[in-house]
Amino acid sequence: INQYVDQQKPWILAKNPDSLEQVQKVCSMALNGFRLLMQLLAPVLPQMVKKVQVFFNENHWSWSDMHPLLGKQIQAYEPLLMRLQPEQW
Repeated sequence: INQYVDQQKPWILAKNPDSLEQVQKVCSMALNGFRLLMQLLAPVLPQMVKKVQVFFNENHWSWSDMHPLLGKQIQAYEPLLMRLQPEQW
C-alpha cells in the first residue's frame, strides 16, 4: 500500500481539480489497507483498534468484515499515537 500511495502521489494529484476522482481512489485504497492491517493486529493492539473503529464508524470487527469498506463516511482524522521526542526518553 505504501508503494502504491507513493507512486500515485495523491498530495500532488489533489492540486489538479481534474484529478480529484483519482485522489479519492488512491486515498480509499490506503484507508482500506490500513483498516485491514488494523483488523489483523486487533489481538495485539486492542486499544488502538478501538480508536480505529471509531474513526471508521464501526464498533466491532469479525473475520467476515475483512472486505473493502466502500461508500461509508469516516470521522475526521485524529492521531492514534504521538511520536516520542528524544527528550522524552
